Amino acid sequence: MLTSLLMASCGKPAATTTTPPTTTAPPTTTAPPTTTKPPTTTPPTTAPPTTTTGLGDLAKPAGGKSGGRLEMAIGSAVLNLSEITSGAGPSDAFYAFPCVEPLLRLDGNQNFHPWLAENFTIASDFSSITLYLRHNVKFSDGTDFNADAVVYAVDCALANPQYTIGKAFKEPVVIDPYTVRLDFIDGKWNWDSAKGLAYWWGLLMYSPTAAKVNGKDWLKTHIVGTGPFILTEYKLNQKAVYDKNPNYWRGAPYLDGMDFNIIPDVTTQLLAYKAGEIHVLGAQLKDVATLEAQGFSMTESDDAVTNFCLVPSSNNPDSALSDVRVRQAVQYAIDQDAMITGLTYGLGKTTQQLFPFGAYMNSDVVGYPFSIQKAKDLLAQAGYATGLTLTLTYNEYTNPDVPPALKDMFAKVGITLVLNKVSYLQSAAMIFTSGWDGFLLSYTFPGNTVDPGFSAGMYITQGGWVSLAKPADIAAEINAAAMEPDLATRTADYQKISKDLTDVCEWQFLYWNGAYTSINPSLKGYTNGLYKEFYSYTFAYFD
Repeated sequence: MLTSLLMASCGKPAATTTTPPTTTAPPTTTAPPTTTKPPTTTPPTTAPPTTTTGLGDLAKPAGGKSGGRLEMAIGSAVLNLSEITSGAGPSDAFYAFPCVEPLLRLDGNQNFHPWLAENFTIASDFSSITLYLRHNVKFSDGTDFNADAVVYAVDCALANPQYTIGKAFKEPVVIDPYTVRLDFIDGKWNWDSAKGLAYWWGLLMYSPTAAKVNGKDWLKTHIVGTGPFILTEYKLNQKAVYDKNPNYWRGAPYLDGMDFNIIPDVTTQLLAYKAGEIHVLGAQLKDVATLEAQGFSMTESDDAVTNFCLVPSSNNPDSALSDVRVRQAVQYAIDQDAMITGLTYGLGKTTQQLFPFGAYMNSDVVGYPFSIQKAKDLLAQAGYATGLTLTLTYNEYTNPDVPPALKDMFAKVGITLVLNKVSYLQSAAMIFTSGWDGFLLSYTFPGNTVDPGFSAGMYITQGGWVSLAKPADIAAEINAAAMEPDLATRTADYQKISKDLTDVCEWQFLYWNGAYTSINPSLKGYTNGLYKEFYSYTFAYFD
């Protein structure tokens, strides 16, 4: 449900760093912090960093052609664009990314690099990060980007009841208008909050003036940032219109603008792509082979994958799913091989754990592979030898073939599955407030460029998912791993977490698959998979 809260990128996976980076070169007039103790005297001022005329690798690339509008398709409407003290919908960050930017950037190896912070230092004991902000950067409302924006974003993150990313920071320490130190609580490094400075919707840089002047309701459908594009119009359930930012600090985009066309139906999206009405398609698995056969290019990425699962109402003591034996029986009842063959056209892969591939996968996990007899035996042990009835809730963006396939599989072990289709807004309300009975059809979110703390924490330690049991001992493990700076130790921690979550059958997994994208060949200059831009289409152009 939260895919779009991370930067999407397509390309080859890469290894992660062994420890947090220690520094990039700070301005020579300011010594980096070495402890979390606040200054005992007046904080030193910082000489202005180099201006944006010397941008190096961040300078606008030459050779592009000006003009044209990039047409994109998106399946769901806006819930909350930039009111960062409350929750966001699954596509809200996708809408936001053309307009707002992070303080730092992550490359394909998950190393930090400067962005709106021109330089940064990480204390030698990992107790703080000091950010040296770029001068001469303005928000699209004409106000200056400076320390006020960092304070605003971090304060909002600390106040947001839905998410924990950013809550490992103390109140920001403003050294001067362009230098901010972020101290970690108790001096303990936290990967979730640190990496949040590079991608998290709630820690991007928004205009604090726009927030103050216009108020929270306005922010839900408007956004003011420093990014390459400006949201000029939002038509509910129709489209979001962006024009290029002529004053963008890296140079104005080549594109005149871009439009996000709201097209919930994936078949309509496909037809629009084939007709040239949209230029980028997030391909459905059923369409990949056909598109390739018709000559369309296709890119697969495991950077951020969907690990499809059922989210049980295990926190409700009156629910049969509060019994681990019932959850295990459900997992045994799911014929993943049949789903992969019939529903993913052979592109899906089996899964029994949170991290089904990569460094954090636990190779000792067997899980509960398909077995009708084992499912029946466990149901009998739990007191449901004659069967039981459960509800499966899903929204309009679900693959419509999945619910009836599960209904047929469950019937074979004595479970009657009642299918309950709701709107996206109804499902969001269930996640954050009202709860649900039975299952919600969703997915976990691992990937080569997704921090494992986010993958593990989005259900267990973040807000929402109110009907899901969140084991306190595993939550403590997730929180501890987020503060572990050594990669080898942290990797072992998440391997154990992956196994522990399978042992309690936290979710019931279906299959996982990577992301498939097809891009119109006339579009050039995008940087998907290169890990060099925050927004891949910043300097795209048509040729």
